[in-house]
Amino acid sequence: MYNNRMIKAVIFDAGGVLVDNPWPGMMAHYSKHLQVSEENFEKAIAGVIPDWHTGKIPETKFWERMAEVLQVDLPESESIWITGLKSTYREKEEVYELIKKLRSKGYKTAVLSNTEFPVAELLSARNGSYFDEFVYSCEFGIAKPEPEIYFHTLEKLGIKSEEAVFIDDKLENIEAAEKLGIYG
Repeated sequence: MYNNRMIKAVIFDAGGVLVDNPWPGMMAHYSKHLQVSEENFEKAIAGVIPDWHTGKIPETKFWERMAEVLQVDLPESESIWITGLKSTYREKEEVYELIKKLRSKGYKTAVLSNTEFPVAELLSARNGSYFDEFVYSCEFGIAKPEPEIYFHTLEKLGIKSEEAVFIDDKLENIEAAEKLGIYG
């Protein structure tokens, strides 16, 4: 019980929650690979990442658009995205210990993350035994903080909003969940 609620599930974001924020290391990796400054890479990616996160474009198209915006050659390897993540991927052991305790007490657990297909595949492969459900923006076509992605997660878990806790490292995503009755 929390505030007279019966909590049945805990929903976790991935980057910054399950794993240390991989973004700075990933940006350094991609910038170096493309031989551009991190500042220029971050400016360029801002216009491309929404379509990449929501699965509207594949990785090849992502890199084509990035190369065009940055005015550089296409990367030789089309899967440098996942190598960039792997170079900086560090799980937070204390969070995984919490997940084990929650599951042992009968709570459902889920991942709700704004991410791309290569990262979604990696997260699912590494975390299958820790979570009942995985909801990724790239598979659903909508990203947090859009309400539909939270409702989709609740539906997959078979619970009501007031029966869930959502943990994220971004305040706007927590506030969006709270507006729907999910404890953030």
